[in-house]
Amino acid sequence: MVGKRQFKRGHARNYVKTWSIAPTAGNVSKELTAGTGYKIKMMYGKITLTTDATVANRYLVVAVETTGDVEISAGMASIAVPASSTVNKPFTNKPVHGDTSDIQVNALVNKNGIHPFYQDVIYETDKFTIDITSGQAGDSYTGIFKYLKVEIDKEFPE
Repeated sequence: MVGKRQFKRGHARNYVKTWSIAPTAGNVSKELTAGTGYKIKMMYGKITLTTDATVANRYLVVAVETTGDVEISAGMASIAVPASSTVNKPFTNKPVHGDTSDIQVNALVNKNGIHPFYQDVIYETDKFTIDITSGQAGDSYTGIFKYLKVEIDKEFPE
């Protein structure tokens, strides 16, 4: 017979979570952290960027950073987005474009514009960031992401 205590030992808890990004000015970064005792695996999501009339090309950048804002993985998720435009950028942790090599390095985008996460596992003190290069105060972006939040099992560390 397996008791409650025995069942819990060695089994980390997993949670499917949603990260909703309310309208945010284009010159403001957003970040998601796993928190102490957890790691997260990004599954899929979408960012919508609307640019104002200020003449400048914007680039949507997603990155994973360690403590101290040291970038460990980054990728452009769009071609230049000109003034007065709206773009939708979907993301996935699945292979894209039928590529069989390392999509995390190749940064390929399939014909539907779906982008791979360049690093999809974020550990306790790391953070997943969204930034708009050359973003203007009048620009705005929103987003929604699904991710798996996993308790790090202290008895069976990775």
